[in-house]
Amino acid sequence: MAGAWTSMSVKDGGGTSRNIRVWDESGAGTGPFSPGPIKANGQGTGEIAIAPVVSAAAEGSHVIKASAGVLYDWHVTVGDVPGYVMIFDATSAPADGAVSPVICLTVAAFQTCRNPDHTATNFTTGIVIVFSSTGPFTKTISATAFISAKAA
Repeated sequence: MAGAWTSMSVKDGGGTSRNIRVWDESGAGTGPFSPGPIKANGQGTGEIAIAPVVSAAAEGSHVIKASAGVLYDWHVTVGDVPGYVMIFDATSAPADGAVSPVICLTVAAFQTCRNPDHTATNFTTGIVIVFSSTGPFTKTISATAFISAKAA
């Protein structure tokens, strides 16, 4: 198939310019352009997908993205410790103590907490998911969770 992937600037619904990857059917930057075989967050039928970032072992925090981005989907599964899933607009997990998470949800022992409304959330600094045994405004990290997320 002739053509090539290229970047194109578009404005989102809020008027902010965003760069997207599109398929340039000419391969020369002249178009016609199409979204190509994109598959994100379970939508579409193509071959390109957002790969999940996952825990390699039980942990209390995971840097999903160390720069600005969009969190599309996430889930945290915990063992015998109930607590709070906290998501921060940061490049690393904050120290234990007083915190101000962007998202905070409770999770019971031996349960999974998921993105409740399955909508994308923008982060301007980075994306860090934390599992804490205390909350919602006090963090005590608990390295007993499996964390998985999709972000770009």
